[in-house]
Amino acid sequence: MTPASLKDQLRGRAGVSAGLLALLASTFLCFGVTLRATDAIPLGSPVFWLAALALAAALWVALLALGGGLRSLVAADPVGRRMRERAEGLRGRTRVVLAVGGACCALCWVVALLAAWPGYFCYDTGEIRSFVLAGTLSDAQSVLHELFAGGVIRVVLAATGSWNASIATFVVVQAAIELAALLYALDRMARWGASDVVLALCWLYFSLDPFVLMLGLCTTKDTLFATWVLLLVVECCSLWLGPRRAHPAVSALAIAALSFLAGAYRSNGRIVVALLGAVVVLVLVVRRAGGRRAAPGRPGGLGVLAVGLVAGILAGALWSGPAARVLEVEHRNPVREMISVPTANLAYLASRGVYVDLPEELGDLDLGLLGMGWDQCYQNSDVYRPYAWEVVESGRSRALLRYWLGVAREYPAAAATSTLMLTRCAWDPTFEAASYQATWYRNVPDFAYGETDTSVFACWVEGPGVQQTKVPWLADLFWRISRHRNYGGMPWLALLGSPAALNWILLGCLAFSVADKNPLGATVSLSLLAVVGTLLLGPTTLVRYYAFLVFCLPFVLFLALRGRACLEAAA
Repeated sequence: MTPASLKDQLRGRAGVSAGLLALLASTFLCFGVTLRATDAIPLGSPVFWLAALALAAALWVALLALGGGLRSLVAADPVGRRMRERAEGLRGRTRVVLAVGGACCALCWVVALLAAWPGYFCYDTGEIRSFVLAGTLSDAQSVLHELFAGGVIRVVLAATGSWNASIATFVVVQAAIELAALLYALDRMARWGASDVVLALCWLYFSLDPFVLMLGLCTTKDTLFATWVLLLVVECCSLWLGPRRAHPAVSALAIAALSFLAGAYRSNGRIVVALLGAVVVLVLVVRRAGGRRAAPGRPGGLGVLAVGLVAGILAGALWSGPAARVLEVEHRNPVREMISVPTANLAYLASRGVYVDLPEELGDLDLGLLGMGWDQCYQNSDVYRPYAWEVVESGRSRALLRYWLGVAREYPAAAATSTLMLTRCAWDPTFEAASYQATWYRNVPDFAYGETDTSVFACWVEGPGVQQTKVPWLADLFWRISRHRNYGGMPWLALLGSPAALNWILLGCLAFSVADKNPLGATVSLSLLAVVGTLLLGPTTLVRYYAFLVFCLPFVLFLALRGRACLEAAA
């Protein structure tokens, strides 16, 4: 990069994007360093902010150099020509890459399943077991997932009497759905101009990434949530890039179905879908206001998207309302999950002997127990949050919220510090999760968490399933990656599965897309960042929460690097 070109970039859109990203990254790097050294963040220290600014300047230049290199690399990739060639159908070689790559990926998943046999029946399985054994449903988790997973397990269990056979059957059905979704998404990428080499690399990623394999073979609701989000992203991109469907109503129906599924697979799913849709609609409206068609080649794209999203959200409301009452779903107060950050702030202060007088209506809230819970494990609010549940269940949520806001205003640095400590695994790639290392979890029967160093993934089988690996060495490898420090001696795997690394890659894609005047890449990155934002209010940070990023990563990278060329070719 010549001095002149660097000067131009510093002044232009690339300079602003890289500068903001550099400032954000340097600030959080300094947060991580100070937390590691002192368990506190000196927000009022001039030295802290001078160090952050100095680091930001160095990162700024490095990011501009990286961005220039990426532009040179992707500029030689003739996306437009390939999009025109594939407008009517894929070439023979591309079909072979998709088919052979899909078959190899399926084979790798089969081997991984044999190692994990009968599949990872873990994470919040109580609701599934309750439905299988007693037919009861609870909205503490996804009711739709309880019905799907529990229904398959229930049928096979009645036929075979084997929990392992039942769990394995569901895992195979789920894996088939996921692989079909990946094949469909890669087919879309091929039609948007992705080269055969890119497609082959994507299949390699989905075949060998240990986090894809472990999450793909797990019964947690987050796996299928990731699948629906991926397909929803692909369908929204298709409104811009094609190929056309037979009728706009078909596109609207597909978006409505995927919006409903994504919304039904998370407790805050409808909020997530609304955020995704709001970001996409906002970008489309801005583009239309700027004199550009909202969807090149698809003038009705904005209307199709709006109709599909609204229909999906309304279907979700009917599902969680009237349908839930018909199914006699046990209702859990959603505020129990939403008070994670407030209780973290209060617990942090109490653990340091700082108590703010409680109002009379909150007199039974034991701040001492909150503080003890924080000392046991500050990375997981499950440890201390239950001490506030009685307040929530008795209808005093607003009083608790008012008290917390008052405390946060009085001690802003402590509130910021405790929030950053609770979410640290989401922004500090050097930090290892230990969410389940508290005494509370070690004493739970049948839990093996106490034998491990970290909690990247619960790589085992909960009762009544029993792990019966057919490939012991691979099962041991998964265990070491998921449960031991430095990913079993392979710290570079953090780039593939660390929530923090995934989030920073996503931020980098957003910055590059903005600098490259690429609304498609920016929209996808910003939409997924909106989903990430909802996770930062949760009880802890686990890889499974970010499964949607693990599965969407190749598509986000492709659209960030080549989205502008795809849009120009589709215009």
